[in-house]
Amino acid sequence: GKDVNKKLFSELYYSSRMVFNTITLLAAGILLFSYIFYLSEIAAKSNMNIALEWLLYSLSILISLICLNYNALFFGTNNINSIYRTCSISNIAFFIIAIYLIMEDCGLLAIAVARLTSAAAYFIQARIEIYKNKIFNNLIALENNSHLEILRKILPNASKIGGVSLGNFLSTKISILLVANYL
Repeated sequence: GKDVNKKLFSELYYSSRMVFNTITLLAAGILLFSYIFYLSEIAAKSNMNIALEWLLYSLSILISLICLNYNALFFGTNNINSIYRTCSISNIAFFIIAIYLIMEDCGLLAIAVARLTSAAAYFIQARIEIYKNKIFNNLIALENNSHLEILRKILPNASKIGGVSLGNFLSTKISILLVANYL
């Protein structure tokens, strides 16, 4: 319909933002833990220093996780074209930067910089799409953390979907992870 329940929209937005921010913080911890206890040892054995590459790559992952909140907004407001446009711009930015830096012989840094540029392009284009489509026009300030009640209602199903998504990712990537671990 034409009428939007602004309170419910705002509660859902703030709840999803809280979920994605929590996921981003957990991912930051996992990425830091992975570098300190796993990658730094591998790099040291190979006489490599990959701290800058890992930092840039980790930042790109964290930005991408934050941007998942925008995907939820686009799907929830039926702006599917915005998702495709944003993904296309992000992917084009990745390929242009990656190809250029690989040709300049930047090695692993090329992929890290390209990924970070791609994540930044995604973030910027998503914000442009949100303001162009006036999605935040229905957003209101909430008084007493009323979004926490909605969060309690959606968290059980959201965590199940998240668990299934993680399981799907691991089942499709397990061979790559095992081969990388072996090598």
